Amino acid sequence: MAAAPVWQRDVAGGGSRGGGDQTGSLGMPIKSFEDVDQITKTFSHITDVSMEFRRESDLFDLLQSTSKEDTYQQHFQGWPTLLRPLSGAVLELPTMVQEKYNSCQTMCFIGLFPQIRRAWASVDNSLFLWRYDKTSDVPVEYSGEDQAITAVCLTEPKAGVFLPAIRYIIVLCTAAEIVMLGVCPSRRGNSGDDWEGVPEDIILQPLPLYSISADNILFTSCVAGPAGRIFLGGADGCVYELSYNASESWCQKRMSKSRLEWHFRSILPTMPAFIPTFGNWGTPAIAQLAVDKERHILYSLNVASGIKVFDLGPVGETPAKLVAEVSNVYAAAAGAVGGKELFRGAAADRKAASIKYIVPIATSESSGLHLMAVTADGRRIYFSTHPLSKYGTYNLHGGARGVMTKAPPLAVAGATTGNATAAGGAATGREPAYYRRPETLAAVFARAALPYSAGARGATGDLSRSAALELLGAHYSAGCLLLSESAGGAGSGGATKFLMASRNTTVPTPTVNTHTGSGHGIGGLISGHVPGGLRESVTELDNIVPGETTALEAAPWRPVLGAEVLSARAGPGSNELISAVWWPPPRFIVMSTAGVMELEKRRPVELLMQILERNSPDQLRSFFQAYGAAEAAAMCYQIATSGPPGALAAGPGGGRGSMGGAIGCSPCSSSLGGGGVSALAARGAAAALDNPLLVGEARMPEDAALEGGYLHNGPNSSNALAGGGASGMYMGRAVDPNPGPYWSMGHRGLCLYISRLLAPVYDKKIVVVVGGGKVSGATGGQVLKGGFSEQTLQVLEDRLNALGQYLEVSLTKRQQRGYAARTFAAVTSSGTYGAGGASASGVAPMPAAGGAPGGGYGAAAAGGGLFGFGAGMAAGGVDDPTVVVHKRRRLEHAAQQEDEMVQRIRGLPAAGTAVCPQPGPPGA
Repeated sequence: MAAAPVWQRDVAGGGSRGGGDQTGSLGMPIKSFEDVDQITKTFSHITDVSMEFRRESDLFDLLQSTSKEDTYQQHFQGWPTLLRPLSGAVLELPTMVQEKYNSCQTMCFIGLFPQIRRAWASVDNSLFLWRYDKTSDVPVEYSGEDQAITAVCLTEPKAGVFLPAIRYIIVLCTAAEIVMLGVCPSRRGNSGDDWEGVPEDIILQPLPLYSISADNILFTSCVAGPAGRIFLGGADGCVYELSYNASESWCQKRMSKSRLEWHFRSILPTMPAFIPTFGNWGTPAIAQLAVDKERHILYSLNVASGIKVFDLGPVGETPAKLVAEVSNVYAAAAGAVGGKELFRGAAADRKAASIKYIVPIATSESSGLHLMAVTADGRRIYFSTHPLSKYGTYNLHGGARGVMTKAPPLAVAGATTGNATAAGGAATGREPAYYRRPETLAAVFARAALPYSAGARGATGDLSRSAALELLGAHYSAGCLLLSESAGGAGSGGATKFLMASRNTTVPTPTVNTHTGSGHGIGGLISGHVPGGLRESVTELDNIVPGETTALEAAPWRPVLGAEVLSARAGPGSNELISAVWWPPPRFIVMSTAGVMELEKRRPVELLMQILERNSPDQLRSFFQAYGAAEAAAMCYQIATSGPPGALAAGPGGGRGSMGGAIGCSPCSSSLGGGGVSALAARGAAAALDNPLLVGEARMPEDAALEGGYLHNGPNSSNALAGGGASGMYMGRAVDPNPGPYWSMGHRGLCLYISRLLAPVYDKKIVVVVGGGKVSGATGGQVLKGGFSEQTLQVLEDRLNALGQYLEVSLTKRQQRGYAARTFAAVTSSGTYGAGGASASGVAPMPAAGGAPGGGYGAAAAGGGLFGFGAGMAAGGVDDPTVVVHKRRRLEHAAQQEDEMVQRIRGLPAAGTAVCPQPGPPGA
């Protein structure tokens, strides 16, 4: 007999997975999962608490509120570096390629195809492809052309044109013709696909039917567009589209090219070369093409820094149409916000201000800014294709064209996007639609170049002295700008150094107001939405890469969850504090004339992992201060539950790092980089969550009021810090006769982490209707299909199980320790908040002894801590035995209420795990 479904077993009180009432670590019964109302209330509590820490902001808003002093900031001295190489040495070019390069007669180019994890090199008429992550890979060579290769690109073919074995096509542009090659997986040996779907071995299949004459046009660039479209940029200054079809008929050719724009030079292609220079009729050659595959927009950049915009239609399938052009980018940049002093006078040097690189801005980063341009000396210009209103905001009206709104908060609203999936039209094989079409190209913001001191490298560089940059290459993705410059000066070609600017997500300290509790809370640690503009940390790669940079690309990001549950606005470029839960860290591939190197950007959670492995109390304290205790606690929960199974079973000396049990998850379910979470980092994270000096303890409003502000939270409140000073008066608000506790930062971090963990799936349907008709002989039935992929269910179950086990063990240990021992330090503290142990930002130094993770609670009384351990009663009250007894009771009551709330929160991972069924035999 088949086993009863999960929901029936719950009602029946079965003891199997997802069964009936059980007894928790606090002696309280765990309610059955059918209590939907209780689960809804618990998730509402999580949502209310996590909403205080929303940090997602549109790039437009960040740039608009950026102050000149906070544009660039130095990385914390002594912390792990933000940019690290994945290998100690550069992977040299294959011997076959080097030998061919030494005999080059005409031209050679080097590039990257990250989609198939290959590097490519063209030497005269030969093309080589090889794995850039394998030292022993033998290059695949193609030498079927007579003329030298001038441009190469890789794209997925249109559906139905080629056989399924051809997964990709390579477009080769030569001086005489344009040809296509099919990329097919090899069948030799045990060749197959790796876990990312990349073929281990490939062959290049010539497609003789797909070739066309170049018509005396030298093509300088080639790029893949949406839906398998291909665009070419010519030395004549024109942009072309290369069309191809499965068959040829009287009304369509199998392969053709069409010009997207017309000008005087293109009308007379056979005109002698000296005539276009007369009267300034010449059109600058195309230097780069860039495609925004989300908004379906094509951009072209010519060698004179002119930019053109082409509309490809809402789904990227309509004929391209030129809609805007900026020929004088210098004047446009001077009119942008911040551009007056960056692009005027001596700063208007045409050579230094020429555009070196353009890149579309992802929708997860901004809905108002669409293109970024980087100049030859590192300055940035942000463009929009939407007109600005007279009030300086974007006109989002569109009538029938649709309205594009900003993304909902990712911490909690990622689950409200419905089950239509981020792929939009993925179910129909079409590109997702974007109905707001480009209308213009306007420079909106200008940003200064990265400050850089020649000779100062690494995280300790002096940003007060600047030297002009001379870029060799640039790349921007996921909020990270990577720049390359010659290490020996312009034109040396001997070595390359790399600079990176990435968003600084630490709490902005200038917004602190500890006296009134306004602004962003105590040191920003309690704060809700944290503005502060676009503050970027600047760092340089410690290693100098040999050779001259020829290509910079980002490795494809593949989320741990399935793509059907992550919206396009929840990509890695949205906010690295949020995306770190389900997205791996950004990786970049550097191609130089000497070889290939892979780099990885450390996000805050990876920085915390390194600090925990170093076992440095000072750096751990400064990290909690910089990012806020709640954010740091959320990272600790992720690290502690992402370690290898059994990592917490035996902490050092059996101390507080020891949790017992096989808590952890498999490496394929973790999104953390740096080679994965070590057992040492997992134990350190668990110890930090158990340290009240770092994460605090729950308190009642009376105690919180005596520490500089009245923290109120009732059933519908999320513990906002309101100005009340030591008096604790409500001042116009109704008094809550039964106020709840002021949750500790550890509890807030738990709510923050679990909200981000469940956000992609919490409000989505488990099953969706995919069709109708006859079902089992009945008419009018509907066909239901699971809403989540097997990958999503497996990863969710792994992560939720690890979190549920951790909370169970943690609650048991806290219960065994007793409330009296936990609140002893807070009761006996005698300092005052903001003095004698706490800094102006509300953060006190950790004690030199006993304050490290794993130390005893008695250290709290020695020198204060993060959250009021060192913040006692009013003057003279600490010695009153009655006051001490009452305070202890209040603290014990607050701790008990927080444990009860954590116990209810623990039911959410259990409920989520129940809907992730294990595969069973057919009919079970």
